[in-house]
Amino acid sequence: MEGMERIRESILAEAKAQAESIVKEAEDKVKEMEEQAEKRAGENTQNRLTRAEVEAEEAQKRMLSMAELDLKKQSLEVKQSLIDKAFDKALGRLKNLPEERYIDMMVSFLGSAGITGKEELIVPQKDRERFEKGLLKKINGELGFELKLSGETRNMQGGFIVKSNGVEINNSFETLLRMEREKIETGIAEILFQQ
Repeated sequence: MEGMERIRESILAEAKAQAESIVKEAEDKVKEMEEQAEKRAGENTQNRLTRAEVEAEEAQKRMLSMAELDLKKQSLEVKQSLIDKAFDKALGRLKNLPEERYIDMMVSFLGSAGITGKEELIVPQKDRERFEKGLLKKINGELGFELKLSGETRNMQGGFIVKSNGVEINNSFETLLRMEREKIETGIAEILFQQ
């Protein structure tokens, strides 16, 4: 029996050694898995931090870009407003020219309008009396024209419209300034806002 006991003890010792080896191997595997999980968690955290930094940087750039665009838009609006005021002031000065300068300007405009001198003039209601009381006569005298004052008036700030055979040439102050503005607005902006 002693032989059986030894075999049994040998088997038990071998089983115990195998069990300890299996437990040790499992513990090592668990430890390795924990280390890998920690490493992946660290990498994921670092990736998230890096991604968050990149996203924050991009968001900051977008915000700065939007702020710059908004500032440029506001600056452009202010500049446009100043140019508008300059042209409004020019219109005001045209409307309030002294009589002699107004006559000179009308003669100049009509002389360069490319007309025959037999057309009708349409004027604003506020200037009608001015033309009837001698302005038209002075213009015709200076240019050798036979212009007539139309029975109709138009809603305009000043100037005139030449009418002939149903065709109209608009020389109102507003139209003349608008056409001039289209030609010179860029130059005015450069002068007003030199940077």
